[in-house]
Amino acid sequence: MEQADLEMNPPKDRVENHLGKTSPSSPNRDSNLDLPVLGNQAQHETTALANHAIDAYTDYHEKQPLFDRGATAEPVRLTPAWEETNLPNDELNFKGVTMEQADLEMNPPKDRGNLTTRVVWSIFIEAVVFIITIILAMCNSSEWPGFFFWTTMITVNVSGTFTAIISLIASIMAPSIRTAAIYYFITALFVLLACFDTYFALPLNRFYRYHELVHEKEMQRKKKENRGVQPSIPYLTVFLQCLPQCFNVFFTFFVTLSIFPAVQADINKSDPNFFVSDELYVSVTCFLTFNICALIGSILSTLGSWPSPKYLVIPVVMRVLFIPFFLVCNYHPRKLERKFPILVENDWVYWSGAAAMAVSSGYYSSVAMMYCPGSVEPQYASTAGMFGAASLISGIFGGIMFTLLMPKLVTIIEWNI
Repeated sequence: MEQADLEMNPPKDRVENHLGKTSPSSPNRDSNLDLPVLGNQAQHETTALANHAIDAYTDYHEKQPLFDRGATAEPVRLTPAWEETNLPNDELNFKGVTMEQADLEMNPPKDRGNLTTRVVWSIFIEAVVFIITIILAMCNSSEWPGFFFWTTMITVNVSGTFTAIISLIASIMAPSIRTAAIYYFITALFVLLACFDTYFALPLNRFYRYHELVHEKEMQRKKKENRGVQPSIPYLTVFLQCLPQCFNVFFTFFVTLSIFPAVQADINKSDPNFFVSDELYVSVTCFLTFNICALIGSILSTLGSWPSPKYLVIPVVMRVLFIPFFLVCNYHPRKLERKFPILVENDWVYWSGAAAMAVSSGYYSSVAMMYCPGSVEPQYASTAGMFGAASLISGIFGGIMFTLLMPKLVTIIEWNI
């Protein structure tokens, strides 16, 4: 009977969850199970089924998560950290990146020295060299010729050492001037080959590879920004818009190169008492005057632009009068007999005309080149600038070719006054 009583009324089992609290919804092996009075075998089977159901219910609740079972569970959302950094995609995309490129980006080569420091020290060293040269010129070096000789060689004539050595070797090895010229051209060929090899050897330089990588990334970024947009440049429209300024550039250089230096170099001194000697006359009145005055004209263009783009063509075309002016000066082409009369025999007048021609050349060429990109829309300014550069080259070429006619004009045309 005791055994039957234990089976019919087992001790209470307090089912606790993982938090140590009694589960309010868990059933017990208790009087809640009112079993009818059956036979012993049926009672045993019913009790076993009830215990199995209780064990399954308990196991289910013990396996629930830590949060409250009554709350609704939300799925876990994984957010990559770089989504909130606002970095460009190319900074997060490692596709196609080699270890060498990664090393270059992580450890870029250092610039060896600040640019300002290098420029300042270079100018300082040059100033020291010139100061030493001036001091030597002021001193009486007759008592120490050896020291003066070596000091002069080191401080002044180092730049001509290579040229002097090449000239000496050419004089020894070349039996004639023609052979020496051939050797000079062969040397130039070797220099070009060295430059050619150096160009292909540049990728071996880490500094070059780094900046090439930076340039490629910048080009890829621009390509992505302009993806799907391929605007075509209306070259004809741009050329027609900047054509007036292109003509101004062309004609300015055409007139200048028609006179300088071919015509001016053959203008002789008229007054023997002129303060510039015969040996320095061409150097001073032609080359030195033109370069200084053209520089002044270019500087003046930065202070103001006159006239406006619409009327710039007027003074540019009027500069053509410089051509007959220099032809009536004391212009004597070499090995030719002049027949055209000389109307300007005053060196001061000629020199003033040379200065005016040079100043106007530097000024109007600069103004025309500045007006050229501004005559089109901003996005086509670079294209207009290229047209202006092409006009500049064309003007130089045309002016040089036109100088071939100058000697014939003064030797064929005969005019008696």
